[in-house]
Amino acid sequence: MAVAATDYTVTASNAGGSTSAPVEITVGVLATLADGFAAEVFADGLLQPAKFALAPDGRVFFNERETGRTRVLASDGTLRAAPFAETDVLASGHQGLLGIVLHPGFETNGWVYVQACVAGSGMESDRVRIMRYTEVDGMDAGTNATVIADDLP
Repeated sequence: MAVAATDYTVTASNAGGSTSAPVEITVGVLATLADGFAAEVFADGLLQPAKFALAPDGRVFFNERETGRTRVLASDGTLRAAPFAETDVLASGHQGLLGIVLHPGFETNGWVYVQACVAGSGMESDRVRIMRYTEVDGMDAGTNATVIADDLP
C-alpha cells in the first residue's frame, strides 16, 4: 500500500553553477505484519511526535520534538486542542523534546516526565534537562513544572 506521491525540486550548486531536477517521492509499506494482525492510523497530522507513553485510561501522551509541546490524544485518537505542557527546547539536528514517561503511580500523583535539550544561559552550555509536570484531576494540563535533573551531557 503506497501513500500519495509528493513532488520536490532538488537543486545542486557548486562554483561552476547550479542545476535543478524534479523528484517524485512515494512512501510505501516497509514491513509486513504476521497473520491475524492489522495496522491502522490512530491519529495523523501530528508535528514530529518523538516518543509516547500510554496512560492507564487509554490516553496517549506524546512529545513534539521540535515544538517542545507535550500533547495528549484521547483514547479514541482525538487530539486535545491545548498542549499538556510546553518546554523551551533547542530543536536543531537531533535535539528537542526527546523523551517522555509516566510515573508508575501516575493514576494517583499525575506525574509526567520529559527529557528536553535546552539552551544554556550566560556561561552555561546547552544541555539536557529532565522535567516533571503534574496533571491535576485528569484535565490534560501539566502544572507545577519541576526540574528533576539538569546539566546532563
